[in-house]
Amino acid sequence: LMGEAHFLKPRAGTGSQGARKVTTTEMERLLPSLGSDWIVQEICGGQEVTVDAFHDPLNHFFRAVARDRLEVKSGVSTKCRVREDGELEALAHQLATKLEVAGAFCFQVLGEPGHWRIIDVNSRPGAGTAISAACGNDFSAALIARWLRSDYTALFQRLAVPAIVTRQYTEFRMN
Repeated sequence: LMGEAHFLKPRAGTGSQGARKVTTTEMERLLPSLGSDWIVQEICGGQEVTVDAFHDPLNHFFRAVARDRLEVKSGVSTKCRVREDGELEALAHQLATKLEVAGAFCFQVLGEPGHWRIIDVNSRPGAGTAISAACGNDFSAALIARWLRSDYTALFQRLAVPAIVTRQYTEFRMN
């Protein structure tokens, strides 16, 4: 084990539950009892980005956009910069091809251009994927359209410039 600290997280889970930073000494003590249900990762720094992607290998279609996470509450993006990114799009395509993913999915990276580290992969749209839809890239609707064997290509638009999107919430009284 290299470094002063590591990131320990369950192989399966939701919303980073059970994930934590541990010292190298603590990790060496825990390692024999962890088994294959846990993942040990290096501590990553840099910018956190979510990539929304859609892959249809049967029709040779692929689309991905990057969401720079500018504000996060309870693990969910509430403010993002949505943009085109050729490097992250290529990484998303490589991930979809290697994992044989068809449909909409998302993943998170930490780092900087040329040095991204994948920290999470979801084989489905994420809670913040609607932010990309606000910019003309509706990955969730495309997933349903693909399932219905409908044309989904109009649900995706190239972004001429990055867009800032915020999520606004409101309360509704139900009685």
